[in-house]
Amino acid sequence: MTRVGFIVALVLVLSAEVGHACSCVRTRMTLDGILRHDIVFVGRVFRIEETQDFNKVVYFQVSEVWKGDLDELVVVATHYNSAGCGVDFEMDEYFFVTADDGQKYRFLADRCSRTDRLDRAERQLALLGDPTKVFKNDKKWQAPR
Repeated sequence: MTRVGFIVALVLVLSAEVGHACSCVRTRMTLDGILRHDIVFVGRVFRIEETQDFNKVVYFQVSEVWKGDLDELVVVATHYNSAGCGVDFEMDEYFFVTADDGQKYRFLADRCSRTDRLDRAERQLALLGDPTKVFKNDKKWQAPR
């Protein structure tokens, strides 16, 4: 390798940005592991807002609650992408959500917390059994236009 080639290679290596990726330590799923979170519920996403600080604020119409004193409407924040362990919430989809009290936002959820689409949360629901609270959801909340 020529001296110029070496210097170019060295500059490229030293100037590269460090990548960050979500890294969760997955342990065996247990009831205690799920209930260690501050809130546990199932709800439908009806509004998603992106914020200036790389978060998404997600509004849920809650249908079932296993933990937490929740109303029919709950707001949860998550990082805006999966590299930051953000949950890929989708409009009008139902999710099984476990979240914790946050500082800036009321509740925070991430991919490490076993939050997932409802159709992929069979194991979590089987461990939890019957919910402590059920909402009828007679009216569907709509995102403002």
